[in-house]
Amino acid sequence: MLLEDPEIQRRAHSWAERLVQRYNLAPMTGEDLYQEAMTKLVRYANSEEPREINYPQAFFYKVLHNRARTQARNQARFNILHIEAVEYEEVPIEKLSDNFDMVQRIESGILLAEAFRSLDEQDDRDLFICIINHYTMRQIGALFNISHVAAAERVKVLIKKIQKALF
Repeated sequence: MLLEDPEIQRRAHSWAERLVQRYNLAPMTGEDLYQEAMTKLVRYANSEEPREINYPQAFFYKVLHNRARTQARNQARFNILHIEAVEYEEVPIEKLSDNFDMVQRIESGILLAEAFRSLDEQDDRDLFICIINHYTMRQIGALFNISHVAAAERVKVLIKKIQKALF
């Protein structure tokens, strides 16, 4: 097989490292990506009716690229915003009037935490996090595998849910 050539393997490892850097796959290394792609390629070769691969090196690079994109998409989908609990004792009462911006930030954090807790479904929570992080409708649609029009509709419904829960 062409992928047994050490030079091709070295280039494939290098390509995997570049993909990890390009897509910022933090916990993953190029070796991990390379192994996932090789596993997928071996499974494909062992399937019942594998078709002939005319350009195995190009096919392997495509598998590497697709695995990297899938990992990046999954990483973006589950990049959850952590809302920290606000301790009222942390802010001295005499400083509340002096530091109005901090008070507003604390109140905003409390409202965001209440809005987040009011949502019952995981998809709603994921969508809420996307809104907070200023994702575009196209990005939200890509994360949820829906069109940007459907994403806009879901955002509108979610905002109404949050308004109903808070006000």
